[in-house]
Amino acid sequence: MREKIRKKCTERSRGNAGFTLAEVLLAVLILLMVTAVVAGGVPTAVRVYDQVVDAANAQVLLSTTTTRLREELGTARSVQCSGTTITYVNSSGSKTVLDLGAEDGLAGITIQEYADDAGGGYTHLLVSKAAASKNLSISYDAPSYSGGVVTIPLLTVRKDGQTLATLESFRIRVLTDLA
Repeated sequence: MREKIRKKCTERSRGNAGFTLAEVLLAVLILLMVTAVVAGGVPTAVRVYDQVVDAANAQVLLSTTTTRLREELGTARSVQCSGTTITYVNSSGSKTVLDLGAEDGLAGITIQEYADDAGGGYTHLLVSKAAASKNLSISYDAPSYSGGVVTIPLLTVRKDGQTLATLESFRIRVLTDLA
């Protein structure tokens, strides 16, 4: 008798194993809602990530530019400023011109070094093309030169017209003109 009851209970429980259609549909609905919430946040996370990367790249470009300007102008002689142009004689004795410009479609600060007084020379960006190629451009306001110091009132890094980083009143002491 016990055997019969046990057998019947076992058969019934095997027949009731699994989930009902309503339970499966409810689980799928909950999974879809969670997926929709997560998927909705992905574009926002990507946008914020891009903004943080752009700001970091702008700071690196600004830092690299100030280092290169300090290297170029720190040992310069016969410095003259006119508009956005800085003209000087570099440490190897070549006439050099810094100005805002573009090379290969990349906007930035160009440096033109003349091999001789006849005007033969080459032009390149002050910082590497790789540093300036992330759609970032750097510019400065009209510099001035007085008392052995070149003052650039404002260095600005922009991307698509939006300012990402600035440095106000950057000064470089020109050591060779002090003697």
